[in-house]
Amino acid sequence: MDYSGGLLGRAGGETLPIREDGQDSGMRSVQDLEAVINEGIRVALMEESSDQSLEVLLEHLGKALKGDRIYIFERNGDGCDDNTYEWVADGVEPEKDNLQNVPPEVCASWYRDFSVGGHIVIGSLEEIRESEPLQYENLKRQGIYSLVVVPLYDGKEVIGFYGVDNPPVKSLEYASNMLQTAAYFIVSSLKRRNLVRELQKRSYNVLHALSVDYLGIYQVNFDTGECETYRHSERMGMDWASRFGDGYQAAMEWYISRYVVPRDQDRLLAVTKRDYVLAQLRTKKKFSVRYQVKDSPSRLKHLEIHFSATEKTEEKHCAIMAQRDVNAVVEQEEKYKLEARQSLEDILEGARTGIWTIELEEGCQPRMYADRTMRILLGVPDEIGPEECDTIVIAGMGGETIAAILEAAPWTRQDKLLLLQPMTGAPRLRQWLQTHGYVVEKETLAREGNKLYSVWTVRGGNMPPLSPAELWAGVDGGDPLRPAYLSSLLEKAEKALRGHLTAQKPDQAVITYLEAVLSGLRKMREEWKPNDHSG
Repeated sequence: MDYSGGLLGRAGGETLPIREDGQDSGMRSVQDLEAVINEGIRVALMEESSDQSLEVLLEHLGKALKGDRIYIFERNGDGCDDNTYEWVADGVEPEKDNLQNVPPEVCASWYRDFSVGGHIVIGSLEEIRESEPLQYENLKRQGIYSLVVVPLYDGKEVIGFYGVDNPPVKSLEYASNMLQTAAYFIVSSLKRRNLVRELQKRSYNVLHALSVDYLGIYQVNFDTGECETYRHSERMGMDWASRFGDGYQAAMEWYISRYVVPRDQDRLLAVTKRDYVLAQLRTKKKFSVRYQVKDSPSRLKHLEIHFSATEKTEEKHCAIMAQRDVNAVVEQEEKYKLEARQSLEDILEGARTGIWTIELEEGCQPRMYADRTMRILLGVPDEIGPEECDTIVIAGMGGETIAAILEAAPWTRQDKLLLLQPMTGAPRLRQWLQTHGYVVEKETLAREGNKLYSVWTVRGGNMPPLSPAELWAGVDGGDPLRPAYLSSLLEKAEKALRGHLTAQKPDQAVITYLEAVLSGLRKMREEWKPNDHSG
């Protein structure tokens, strides 16, 4: 199955919810769909493990689709289905523990559809009462009245499925498109998780502790500083046993300051302190921390330090400490990330959609660069960089996202013309521009149907302070569409104020701010005179 849709560049900090005003009647713009998925994947990729990434993505999708529950099922070795991941909305009972080793006959009809590239959409549970009585009873017990389920493929093999329970019926098609588009990332994360789990099984097995990737294995007494060496490699560049003459903590601090890269030093110091290690071993029995070392002749780069409890840990504060070379593991993880990105670029190239990537690396200036599709669309050679552009357009994104892009590209303040078009969060963006060395020279309004859009002409410079109402509406530039724009902003501000006034715990500071916004917007509308703005 071809997971189409793809990802845009970072498309907004806020979740784009399902609208309930009926205006789109189940139709959803491609931009909104891709923005929701892109934001979910962005936050998921910030997590340290695949398990955490999947949990974060499910929560994001579940809230965006307004479902009661969103979940992943995986086929186990016995041919049954296990519910391996789950997110539930507030007030909804989890079902994950009750849905382990589900017999294959329960979802047999689903897998038949999956085998020919289909997916499952149930608008009303009663639709399957007669045709699928076993599945009907299973879903009814869980309080499910509608759902969307899509298959998960590894190549041509169906390895499971994931879906959402009880999304709004009018949004079933939108939910189906979103789940199918995000399925590639789900599968990629599951494969990466399986690889890491397999490596962890070996790394935590005592028999494998003597394998070549363990550079040193020691039994340490945290109280006396005694260190018994079981295995030591010259590639380490130091002799732990000799350093422990001054005590465990002193030896660890010396090692970290001498060999560990600066960005990992504070974190490693915190998790290797005597009391922290002993507390962890009382509950977990073993744990590990990954870090990076400075350049050295031994070509070591990524290491893990492991602590494991022994029968002497509780009584004599002893533990096994080991250091492992994990360069191969990290390289494999990076390979998976690269493969996922290349696959997404292939999808996006077919859809004529390009990506601007913001690269943030500690100690280096942030930089943006374009993928191959974006360069084709722009008609620019491969060697050109964004800093060489005279005019930069950032449109169709939330205000917070636009601010984040500009913050990562401070060179945009230097003799560049910016055309910004925030879809949401305009007040926050105006405030950010005002405090970060940008000035809005002009705001132009455009109408498409009943929707008004504001396009800003921005350059580097100093912008005078703006009132609360000006943060919402900008400064009057004589645009003939401004009265309608002010009216729409008044409606939004009034709705926001009503919501805060009726809240269980009203925030007086927010109420005062919104009242000032309303007062200023009303004054702007009253003072606007068509004859004075004929030019």
